[in-house]
Amino acid sequence: MDDDYEIKTEVKRWRIKDIGLLFKKVVYSEAINFYADIIPAEESDRIKFWAASFHKGKRQSKIGRPTKKQKRDIDDFLENRVDH
Repeated sequence: MDDDYEIKTEVKRWRIKDIGLLFKKVVYSEAINFYADIIPAEESDRIKFWAASFHKGKRQSKIGRPTKKQKRDIDDFLENRVDH
């Protein structure tokens, strides 16, 4: 226990400390009670900035498909915008 772990992805780097042991799989809401997030403040700020500034226009997963009207509105918007 009390080990530090670093988890890296393309976008984010987490640092966590385990504070308890799990002996079986549990749901996320229970699992988060067994580790502490120790991400430095500057890394957390960088992640928030990156997430806000690099939206590519794709829909987020788990949000659902747009309706036909929403799709037409999106297509019209993308066709009529000025690219510079």
